[in-house]
Amino acid sequence: MKNVIGLGILIGSASLLFSHDTRAATLLYSNDVLGEVEPCGCRVDPMGGIIRRSGLLKKLEADKKGPFLQVDSGNFLFETKDFPESLVKSRRIQAAALIKAHDIMGLEVTVPGDKDFALGIDVYRELLGKSKIKVLAANLRSGDKGLFPGSVVIEKKNSDGKIVRIGVIGLVGEGIPYPEPLTVEPRLPAFAREKAALEGKTDLLVVLSHSGMEADLELAKKLAGVAIVVGAHTQSFTQEPVIENGIPIVQASYRGQYLGVVPLETIAKSDTFQLVGLDLSYEKLADPAMKKIVTAMKKDLEKEKAKLLKPKHP
Repeated sequence: MKNVIGLGILIGSASLLFSHDTRAATLLYSNDVLGEVEPCGCRVDPMGGIIRRSGLLKKLEADKKGPFLQVDSGNFLFETKDFPESLVKSRRIQAAALIKAHDIMGLEVTVPGDKDFALGIDVYRELLGKSKIKVLAANLRSGDKGLFPGSVVIEKKNSDGKIVRIGVIGLVGEGIPYPEPLTVEPRLPAFAREKAALEGKTDLLVVLSHSGMEADLELAKKLAGVAIVVGAHTQSFTQEPVIENGIPIVQASYRGQYLGVVPLETIAKSDTFQLVGLDLSYEKLADPAMKKIVTAMKKDLEKEKAKLLKPKHP
C-alpha cells in the first residue's frame, strides 16, 4: 500500500526527529505493543522496551517538545488471545509492569484490542483500573451498555501558551471478534454520537481505532472534522501518514519498537510526522524508575518459573 513501508527500512534517526522548530505540544502514538516490556527479540538491532521509551521522552522534554498527549490504539497487553494455563501468571506479571511503566511515563488513553482480553474482561479492567490510563471504546458493548466511555477531552498548552482542547474518540472494528458477551456496534454511528457530544468542547479531534488499516481507510471516507486516525490491529508501519479524505491515518508497527511523534500544531502536515526507532541510544537517557520496574518484573517472573519447575510430591 502507498506510504506503508516494510519493516526492513530503518527510520527515525535523532537528527531527523529533532530538526523541526521547537513546539510546545506533541502527540505520541503507539499500537500493538503486545505486552513487550523489553526490546523485541529480533536477531538484528532489537528495538523497543519501556526503558528506551522513557529515554526518548527525556530527549523530547529536553528539546522542549512537551507537553505530550500519549495515546495507544490497543493490543497493548498481550501477544495472543490464548495462553496455556502455565503462562497465565507470568503474562499477568508482564502486563502489570507494562501498565505501571506507561502510567508513570504519562500514557493517557488506550482502546481495547481483541488480544487485550486474553485473561478475561475482568482482568483487563482490573489491571487498567489501577492506573490513570483512560480506556475508550464508543462502540464496544456488553448487553445494552457500553463497556467503557466513548470519548474524553484532554487539555494541553500550545506554543503560544493557549490551551488546546483535544477530543479523543475510541473505536473498535466491527469485523474483529471480541469475547462474549461483548458485541461491536458499527463505528460510524458511534463516532457520530460521540462527536455530537463533544460539540463546542474541543479544538482538535483524534480518533483511536482498533480496526485495521483497510477498515480505517474506508471509515475515513465518511468522517469529517477529524485531525488524525491512530490505528492498530494490522501492525502497519506508516513511515508517512496514509491520507484519506484529507485525514492522516497512522500506525507505529508493533511490539513497541517505534513511537509515532507529531507536533499538534502541524498535525495536518505529513512531513512533520516521525516514527522513532527505540534503539540502544535512548538507554543512557532512561528514567531510573523504568529500570527498577524491569528488574522487579524479572524477579517476579523467576519466582513464578521456580514454582512451575518445583517437583510436585504426591
